[in-house]
Amino acid sequence: MVASAAMVWLVNDKVQEILVDEVVSSLQEKIALLSPTGHHAFALELAPAATDEIQNTIRSFAEGSHARITLIRADGVVVAESHADPQRLENHWERPEVQGALLNNFATNQRHSRTLSEDMLYVAKALRSGDRVEGVVRVGVPVRRLNERLDSVARLVVAAGIVGVLIALLTGFILARRVTVPIREMVGAADALQRGDYSARVKSLPGDELGRLGETLNRLGEELTGRIATISQERAQLKAMLAGLVEGIIAVDDDNRVMFCNRAAISLLRSPFDDVAGKSLRDLVSGYSGISGGSVGMRDILPLVTRARLQMELVQEELVVGEGEQAHCLETKATPFKGDQTSGVIVMVHDVTGLRRLERIRQDFVANVSHELKTPLTSIKGYVETLLAGALDDRAIAIRFLEKIDRNVTRLVNLVQDILSLARIENQEELIKPAPVDIFSLVRSVLSRHEDDFVQKKLTLRAEIGHAGFAVFGDREALVQVMDNLVSNAVKYTPAGGHVTVSLKRVGTQGRIEVTDTGIGIPREDLDRIFERFYRVDKARSRELGGTGLGLSIVKHLVAGMNGRVGVESEVGVGSRFWVELDLVHQA
Repeated sequence: MVASAAMVWLVNDKVQEILVDEVVSSLQEKIALLSPTGHHAFALELAPAATDEIQNTIRSFAEGSHARITLIRADGVVVAESHADPQRLENHWERPEVQGALLNNFATNQRHSRTLSEDMLYVAKALRSGDRVEGVVRVGVPVRRLNERLDSVARLVVAAGIVGVLIALLTGFILARRVTVPIREMVGAADALQRGDYSARVKSLPGDELGRLGETLNRLGEELTGRIATISQERAQLKAMLAGLVEGIIAVDDDNRVMFCNRAAISLLRSPFDDVAGKSLRDLVSGYSGISGGSVGMRDILPLVTRARLQMELVQEELVVGEGEQAHCLETKATPFKGDQTSGVIVMVHDVTGLRRLERIRQDFVANVSHELKTPLTSIKGYVETLLAGALDDRAIAIRFLEKIDRNVTRLVNLVQDILSLARIENQEELIKPAPVDIFSLVRSVLSRHEDDFVQKKLTLRAEIGHAGFAVFGDREALVQVMDNLVSNAVKYTPAGGHVTVSLKRVGTQGRIEVTDTGIGIPREDLDRIFERFYRVDKARSRELGGTGLGLSIVKHLVAGMNGRVGVESEVGVGSRFWVELDLVHQA
């Protein structure tokens, strides 16, 4: 619009200039036509007043050209005038156009005419006779007529400018809309991608550079969608894997804020918070105030993280969380990491309580085996040395010593057999193949073999096994060994005059065997350990009765191999009840 307005102004100004030049040229042509007439026809009459012939000639010429024609002598007296009586006109010697013509032979001037009371454009030319100026012929036209022509041209130019502006605006609007609509869609699609809406696409795709840009943005959105989907899937899988690990995983940033923490870590460290993501380790430590047993874990994680960050290497330490029987031994490892946009420390927490317990059991096992082997061997060596020193000559002493040597050898044989049997069971060298077993006949067979033991110790046997038969899934030889151990223990640890009861019953889908005695009983604190190898409640009494300390451990492994369960209930001075449960065989 500004350019069009400037163009209209320039064109109007130029047209006005051209029009004025055209009028001036036209007037000059009229003067050129008048000059010969004035020079030849009334050159001599310039001195006296104008004649009627000259006046009529001037008026007739003016009527045809719509111009005002004035003939002026060199002294300024008007000789002839086309639009007024020359006798009544004042001297024109001072008129600017007359003065210009007298000085320069030709002059142009635009001014207000007092005679006609309107603005006029005059062109004057000097009339010469040789070198002498005889007068001036002046031709003028009203500026009003010139302005009318100028206004007409200006209106045409302005109208053309307005039409041009409208066409330009319409063309610009169409072109701008063609450009802005795809750009707005591209901006909207880019904003949607930034917000995470990766399904946003540009629909208006013109066939130019903007269209290619839109296609590129759409391809970018598709690629982002694919990559984000892949990253999200991998992240979900990684998160699921980390969440499902039995090891605790904690990731903290440089500000010690928890970035990730799986359920295992919360459980192992006894955290009072269900969700610790985004919380500071210091806040978590202060959150343990008043919580018993769990404060040690998180309090030791913070210095561990600090050490790993300062040393920029793997730092590991074992922590003990809880107290007494609830204590857990945790192995912690802190590893610093540094990525493109974030860095921090990853802490892995592994519960090694079972491992440490197994190490302790192994150490106890080695110590117990050494002790169990050393004791009878020492006794045997002592008796042999005594016999060799001369006691062999005394038959009574020699027989007594040999009987003791025999008992110790028998004890060693039983111990080695039990150790080998337990080793084979643990190593699965003795494969247990569960099959239907008639439990009634098996129990009767075992009890019949121990009848002499009951008689010798004066014990009462009660067999509550009924008469209706049912079968369980198990290995017959393994079940015989289990029953032998349970019945033997009941006989050994029940004083004379006591009772031993063996019962069979159905418990849901399980067949249950119970061996109950009225023996010395087992303290409550020892109930959880009696199935461990070489564990004895009363070591001296057990050795005195010939026990190896491996019987119940063998029972536990054999029952587990048959997919069964074993347990015990006991009270000191009242007696004990051992039970074994195996799957029933459902008969059609």
